[in-house]
This record gives sequence, structure tokens and C-alpha cells, in this order.
Amino acid sequence: MADLENYLFPLAKRLHSHSLVSVWAAKRHAADSWISATPTRKTLPPTILRSVRTTASVGSVKNKEQVRESLAGVAELPTGPVRLEIAFTVGPVRNWLNLWKPTIDALDPLLGRSSPDRLWHPKDGRIIELGLHVTIDDQLSNNVQIFIAAEPAAEHDAAAQQHRAEKSRAMTSSFQRIMYAQIEWAHTYDAYARLAGSPQALATLLEPAWREYHQTGRVPDWCGVDLLRGWAFYITRADHHGGGYGLEEGGSMVPEWTAVLERIASHEATKAR
Repeated sequence: MADLENYLFPLAKRLHSHSLVSVWAAKRHAADSWISATPTRKTLPPTILRSVRTTASVGSVKNKEQVRESLAGVAELPTGPVRLEIAFTVGPVRNWLNLWKPTIDALDPLLGRSSPDRLWHPKDGRIIELGLHVTIDDQLSNNVQIFIAAEPAAEHDAAAQQHRAEKSRAMTSSFQRIMYAQIEWAHTYDAYARLAGSPQALATLLEPAWREYHQTGRVPDWCGVDLLRGWAFYITRADHHGGGYGLEEGGSMVPEWTAVLERIASHEATKAR
């Protein structure tokens, strides 16, 4: 997955201590990845776009709504890469790592939605620079103060710029028009709600089918329609989190995607409907 917080969270969780107060990540095309841990130092603060104090339980829809409502009137950032910083002020017992994902999930007014009718699924693959910070305030108890700063980011890699331009032009091709319609159809089946409650649980459910598919090159005959729909849904989410390249023409996910959709179309239960 290419969403930066998905890389940062397991690392920060492993390193988590009271001294972990600022976490940064950037992504670009390169031969190597690297990690460093250093003492913090003061820098000039970014321009704060919005701030909000959340009072609802972390992970609840109300919590996300409070963040999203704070962005009312803020224009969506122009198409392209994004630099995002979020600063959290929390009480002394709060695990601030658990605030990252629900906060970013609520930023679709800034980042745009991955699909027009899907709440809490922003285009967070656009974020190529991410900074997350925490300050402890003994007076806050369970409330959280959140400061959000975001702006267009410079694309550091000329090859990535060219790829983005080529991708934009490719959207006019018949392949991409058909693919976009298929992805929109796949999103009409929310597998997180209907099959499994999380990406990890859905991946566990699909594991036997994946294993057989990769061994034989065929979608297993024993897969039911609901599992197949969940499989298609999972591919779209994996493609989104991977930057949106897997389902391009010639992309690495296209053969699996095509096999799953063909099996859905030929399934007896589908024909009977």
C-alpha cells in the first residue's frame, strides 16, 4: 500500500514511546528506502488551514464528521501530489497513533474522494509528504485538538511527472473508460460491510482463493458470488492504496481483475438473477 500513514503506523507502533513526538514520511521513485530516528528540532510552523477540537470517540463516524465539518468552505486541492501536516494536542493518556487514520479518512474535502458516493475514502495516495506531530496537554482529558495544514507538493521525480501526464492522457482510451465503469460497479458492493469489517479481515477471507489462483492461474470454481464481489472490491482498494497504477492498461493487477470479473459474469448464481 502506498498511503504513507500505512507505512508509518506499524513503524511508529513498534517504536512507540513518550519521546516519539514527530513523524515524517515522503515517497518518490527511488532504488532504496530508508528510515532514521533523530532528536526533534524546532522549525517554522506551516500555515494552518483549519483546526478542530474533537469530542467524539476515536474511530466513530461522529469523530470523522467533526473533522470533516471543520473543512467546510475549504476548496479541494488541485490535482496532483500533496504535502500534509497534522498536529494533535492530546491528554496524557491518549495514544495519538490511533488518531492518524480516522483523521486522514475525513479529509476528502481537501483531497477529493476516491469515488463520489463513498464517504471516508479520500484520495490519500496523493500525499507524497506527510508530517504528524503531537503535544501533550494535561487539561484536555479525552478531547483532541487537531491542526491541519495542506498544500500542493512539488513532484521531485521527473519520471513520476511524466508518468502522471501519460496516465492523464490514457484516461481517454477506451480501456480506461471501461475500467473506470467497472471500478465504479465494484464499489457498489462494500465488502467491508458485507463480508469482513476491515482490509485485514477481508484479506484473510480471500487468502485461500488467492493461493489457488496464483497456483493455477484460474479463479477457483468454489468461489461464490459474494466472495467474488468482495475480491473485486479488494482489488480496487489495493489499487487505490498502491497509487492507482495496478489497473492501468498493462498494469500488474489487470489479469487478476479480468479473471475475477469474467468468473462473476459466468457464475451460475449470477445468470440466475
